Amino acid sequence: MIYLFNFADHFTFSDDVISLSIEFAIVAPILLYLLYRWRIFVLNKRENELEAIIQSRNQEVINRNEEILKQQQEYQKQQDKMVLMYEELMQSIHTAQHIQVLHLPPEEQIKKHLPEFFALYLPKDIVSGDFYWMYEKYEKIYLAAVDCTGHGVAGAFMSIIGNSLLTQIVTQNPTYNAGEILDQLSADLVRTLHQDKDQSTFKEGMDIAFCIIDVYENQMHFAGANNPLYFIKEGILEQIKGDNRGIGLQKGDQIKRFTNHLFEMDEDISYYIFSDGFASQFGGNDGNEKFKHMRFRETLLNIQKFPMELQREMLNDTLKNWQKNIEQTDDILVIGFKKPNVNIDN
Repeated sequence: MIYLFNFADHFTFSDDVISLSIEFAIVAPILLYLLYRWRIFVLNKRENELEAIIQSRNQEVINRNEEILKQQQEYQKQQDKMVLMYEELMQSIHTAQHIQVLHLPPEEQIKKHLPEFFALYLPKDIVSGDFYWMYEKYEKIYLAAVDCTGHGVAGAFMSIIGNSLLTQIVTQNPTYNAGEILDQLSADLVRTLHQDKDQSTFKEGMDIAFCIIDVYENQMHFAGANNPLYFIKEGILEQIKGDNRGIGLQKGDQIKRFTNHLFEMDEDISYYIFSDGFASQFGGNDGNEKFKHMRFRETLLNIQKFPMELQREMLNDTLKNWQKNIEQTDDILVIGFKKPNVNIDN
């Protein structure tokens, strides 16, 4: 028996199904469109939010750049102000240097009285706490190498005070005793700086090697505050030590007097007074070694056969070779001289 299957006989679409299909066919595109529009809306909203964030960040960057620019402008103003202040300060320091140099005795003036003379004078900074001083009175030559506390501007102020006090003392004081002059210098400095007041905290002072040369008597008076006198004869260096204290406020209640040394001079002897700057200079192979007084004495012995003016050049060359690229440690002052054999003009 043959059965024929008739699809139409077994399956028929109801009106509800047809109606639902038609509604779905109509609603589905609408839903898809609405979903699309919603997606577009979400994307646009997200894009707007991102744009707002970007604009906010950009504004922050702009504000920050403006603030940085303002800071740079303010920094530049401060830099310009500092440059101007530095230039004014340097101008003042150079003026101070000029004033300080005017207080130093001209070398040609010294050589009228001490033909065999040199002064190696090397400030650490533009101005110096070291200075040399000379005065001629009643056929006596007064000569000093002075090392004031500190260097730079502070030392320079002290050097002007010390220079003025020395000149005042020697012009007004009839004594030819070097020790007594240092006693007076110390007392005057204490008074000038008000170091005798209970509330004073100003402890600055100075070291000095002080000579009084009497050409006609062939004698020298020497007194030292911490600094010695070197003299060399026939290849032998000897020294006369100064007292172990400086000019200015002294510790303790008892004020000690400075010792006056009197001795005969000889034309064949070289004399040297100095500050401690040369011996204190760092240098050498590793740059960490001081020149020291022993090496300084050896150097003086090695240059004895040369004239005083050439000795200064040789000392300066020795210092530079030792120092190399190391910064100068302290103010440097070395004075060399021999007994004059010329008349002193009254």
